[in-house]
Amino acid sequence: MAQQDAVTDAELAALLARAAGEELLRVRRESGLAGKELGNAGDAAAQSVLAALLAEHRPDDAVLSEEAKDSAARLSAQ
Repeated sequence: MAQQDAVTDAELAALLARAAGEELLRVRRESGLAGKELGNAGDAAAQSVLAALLAEHRPDDAVLSEEAKDSAARLSAQ
């Protein structure tokens, strides 16, 4: 298992929430979409931001998300 970076779990949770929120606001402001299309675009954009940050800060963590394709590797993760 790789060593965890200096960001605590609480700090990472706050970082993830801020980054996803900022991305959702950007999508709403810039996409010109509404309704279900806006929701779907926001979900995809937030998923991308969250996945990138989790990969950066917790590369050994397994992630299950309704917005991303599942991986069998998750089943054997610690």
